[in-house]
Amino acid sequence: MLNGAGTRVLLVGTGSYAPGSGLVSVPAVPSTLADLGQVLMERCGVVAERLRVLRDPESPTQMGLALAEEAEQPSEVLLFYYVSHGVISSGGRLYLSSAATDRRPTRLAHTALAYSAVREAALASKARSIIVVLDCCFSGRAVETLSTGKIADLAAVHGGYVLAAASQEEMALAPVGQPHTAFTGELIRLLTDGDPQAPLLITLRHVFDALERAALARNFPLPQQRASGTITDLVLCTNPAYQAPHQQPTPLPEGHTDIQSERVERHRGFESLRFRHL
Repeated sequence: MLNGAGTRVLLVGTGSYAPGSGLVSVPAVPSTLADLGQVLMERCGVVAERLRVLRDPESPTQMGLALAEEAEQPSEVLLFYYVSHGVISSGGRLYLSSAATDRRPTRLAHTALAYSAVREAALASKARSIIVVLDCCFSGRAVETLSTGKIADLAAVHGGYVLAAASQEEMALAPVGQPHTAFTGELIRLLTDGDPQAPLLITLRHVFDALERAALARNFPLPQQRASGTITDLVLCTNPAYQAPHQQPTPLPEGHTDIQSERVERHRGFESLRFRHL
């Protein structure tokens, strides 16, 4: 679970971009980061001191160093969560944007963080479970570029997990006027309200299933995932919408009667007789 002292969480998001960057600002990023952090603490039990939020990082270096610092700490679980624009280079590589990002081909590699750097930082971590969530356009490329072997290398024991908001060719969504991006908004709702189709404990596996169902229902891009080991069994929180299975009454052995039911029927008969006498 995420409620132990061994959990470290880094949330990163860029909402504002400079004129001429070629990127449109995403007003939903600040509230998305704030509300996600809140639900991780209140519902998943993440300790405030172990949760770090980096909003509008000034440069890819600031982003990379923040992740490296968290990865260097001894931990059981390392969660890196990114919200904003994903940009594809002319060579097909995925970059995560910072406030300094300029998407022009000659400048992109110098102003945005290559996803390969995220992967390298995760590989250097000694965490037993490593989770990378990318709520950005083209984030499926992070899944597609990882072979099963590379995913397995992400964590020594329980496994590595990468969750992407969209496929390698799709745009992630941030509905105009809404407080959250589409993908993370659904995750916040799931962790807050639960899922009547999920069991008592919500794991990474149930998170993906619920997000996939929500995407299909709302015609959003379908999420992508890649996992190794037993990490999909990692519990995030309890399920507020859990519905216990209905217990069928145990059938009575042949020749036996339900004494309580018989008493009720006799009582009803008595009441009906008394009513007729009035």
